[in-house]
Amino acid sequence: MRWHRALELLARTRPEAASRARAALDVLLDGCRAFSSSTLTSDRYPCELAVGGDGRVRYTVEVAAPSPAARLDVSLARLAQLGAPSLDGRLHARLQSIARSPRGYGAWVGGRHTQQSDDYKLYIEVSRDGRFQAERFARELLGTWGAHRRHPLSMIGVELSRSIIELYFRVEGSWPSDFGLAQVAAQANDALELRDAWRAPRACGFSTAVTLERDVVATSLFGFAHQLVGADAEVRARLLAFARARNWDFADYEAITAPLARGAERGLHGMLALISTGAPPTALRVGLSPPVEARA
Repeated sequence: MRWHRALELLARTRPEAASRARAALDVLLDGCRAFSSSTLTSDRYPCELAVGGDGRVRYTVEVAAPSPAARLDVSLARLAQLGAPSLDGRLHARLQSIARSPRGYGAWVGGRHTQQSDDYKLYIEVSRDGRFQAERFARELLGTWGAHRRHPLSMIGVELSRSIIELYFRVEGSWPSDFGLAQVAAQANDALELRDAWRAPRACGFSTAVTLERDVVATSLFGFAHQLVGADAEVRARLLAFARARNWDFADYEAITAPLARGAERGLHGMLALISTGAPPTALRVGLSPPVEARA
C-alpha cells in the first residue's frame, strides 16, 4: 500500500509505534483501492498522515464502505476489530442522529500510536438532517454563548479512550474575530507570529475539545495549507524554517516530504492547525497525503 514507505521512514526513529500503526492501517484500509473517491485528501487518497513533532505516529483514514451513511457503522466495526473502546450506548445513539443521511464522507477514523499504546478517534460528519441535534449537543457542552454560537458546526470528534469530544466549526473568510488566539493560548507568541505570516484564508475553522463534564482541554485554529501558504514546496520550506528557529523536532516531516522540496505539487498538504492544551508551547500540526516517492 502507498502509505508503507512513509511508515518505513517513521520506523527509523520509532519502530514500535510505526509497527503498531501499520497493523492498524492493515485493518482500517482493508478493501480500499489505491486511489478512491475519498474526500479526505485533495488527491482522493483515503489516508492522511498528521505530523507535528509530538512523537506519535498519527493518521486519519476513510474506511471503505458501501455509502457515506454506512461508514460510521463500518468504522465502528473496524475499531472493534482493533480492540478500541466502544462508544457509550447513549452517545452512540446521539451520534447516529447527528450523522444521519450524510452528504459527504459520513465518518473518518484517526489513529495515534506510541511505542507502548494505541489510541483512536472517530470523526462524524454533521449532516444537514442532524444539524439541530448537533447544535443542541454543542450548547450542552460549551454553553449558550461564545464563538460556537455564531459559526456552523461541521464535524464532531470522539477520542475513544478518554471520552473527549472535539467540536469543529467552519468559518467562511478570514480568521474568526470572535475566536482570538488569546483563547488558543495567551502565551503563544510563536503561534501568533506564524498565523500572522499566513495569507488570509478563504475558509478556515476552529475547534474546542471538551470532556463530558464540560471541561475544555484543548482548542485549535486551522486552515488549508495551500490557501495559507501556497504550493507544497513553499509550505515545506516555511514550516521547516519555523521549526528549526524554535528547535522543534520536525525530522519526520522533513524526511517524508523530501520529494516535495523542488516540485510544483499543490495540495498534498492538508490542514495546518495551531493547537493549545493550555500550556506552552502551542503545537503546530499539518496533514499530509504521502508524497509519491514516499509511497510503496
